[in-house]
Amino acid sequence: MRESLRSMWTSQEPGGPPFIGCVGDDSFSLRRHISGRNSFLPRIKGRIIPTNSGTRINVIMFIHPFSALFMTFWLGVVGYGALRDTSAFPAILWGMFLFGVTLILVCFFPEALKARRMLHDLFLDSSKNGAK
Repeated sequence: MRESLRSMWTSQEPGGPPFIGCVGDDSFSLRRHISGRNSFLPRIKGRIIPTNSGTRINVIMFIHPFSALFMTFWLGVVGYGALRDTSAFPAILWGMFLFGVTLILVCFFPEALKARRMLHDLFLDSSKNGAK
């Protein structure tokens, strides 16, 4: 437990890999290497496609399937309750619904933008160095 708490507040080694995962001949499946935990950290799948003028890389980022399933269930139940409730509690249910949506917006999308920028820099750097 102590090591887990310590790793949350220490920075990642600068020489460590920015991503971890699997890389094949024409595809890859990655996630960012972070210290600590983030259930909304984007999973990254990509396909490398050769073209006449170079290489095209198609990338898809998504939330971990278990996190997506949990959030779908949570937002569905709370949203249904907020729409159906006629008592004084719909404000609490709408607050829980908005909290769930905000949680996704604040935790997933900034990480996806950061991973996109890092991938772009990695691919751009390797193309300047002549690597395939």
